[in-house]
Amino acid sequence: MTVSLPLLIIGTFLSAVISAVAGLGGGVLLFAILSASMGVKLAIPIHGALQVISNLSRIVVYRQHIDWPVVTRFVILVIPGAWLGGRVFASLNEQILSLIIGVAILGSVFLPPPKKKDKIDLKWFSLFGGISSFLSMIVGAVGPLLAPAFYRAGLSKERLVATKAVCQGTVQLAKVIIFSTTLSFSYAEYWQILLLLTGVIVLGTWAGKKVLGKMPDRHFDWFLKAVLLIAGGKIIWDACASFGWS
Repeated sequence: MTVSLPLLIIGTFLSAVISAVAGLGGGVLLFAILSASMGVKLAIPIHGALQVISNLSRIVVYRQHIDWPVVTRFVILVIPGAWLGGRVFASLNEQILSLIIGVAILGSVFLPPPKKKDKIDLKWFSLFGGISSFLSMIVGAVGPLLAPAFYRAGLSKERLVATKAVCQGTVQLAKVIIFSTTLSFSYAEYWQILLLLTGVIVLGTWAGKKVLGKMPDRHFDWFLKAVLLIAGGKIIWDACASFGWS
């Protein structure tokens, strides 16, 4: 595994901070950095394990704000969706997967900001859970794609962060289960980097809750988009180079 350890530590810390402050964007940032550092085939299962910890840390911090009616509907199709996504993942070579993921990361930068318009019916969250777990097995992080649904659920900021953490945590847990069983991925081989980055995630969550909540939203948004553009562009460039297109 070729990994830039300082880059992983910094990126993991920033992703946890971002997730704790905004409940959105941190998972994509972490996945982009992992993919650029170690390749997408390894980044997807490693990202899943780290995101279980990241979401769990936010659940602990915001546990009193969880909206359980949304959660109970969301989790119904998570395991079937992850299983189907795993079948697709196993059939894709790394170059094609890299192109898909790079485009998805760049696309997340240009998605219009989610708005609270008409409140969405809770019954749709079962479908959203299945779709998110399916896509998560292929493109890694799908938080920005699902954000509009959570914003239209009529949740306050704290309830949105808490509820989204539970829902995304179940998606990532399903991913870990599928990778470790159906796809025979050995997480034990990477226990050292997982343990190290778990500590970084806990510190980042604490920092996001206690320190960086006052960062101006405009500066925060610019920084996140810049990192995602660079990381997504690098993934696409490397994939094109492997095809001899660059």
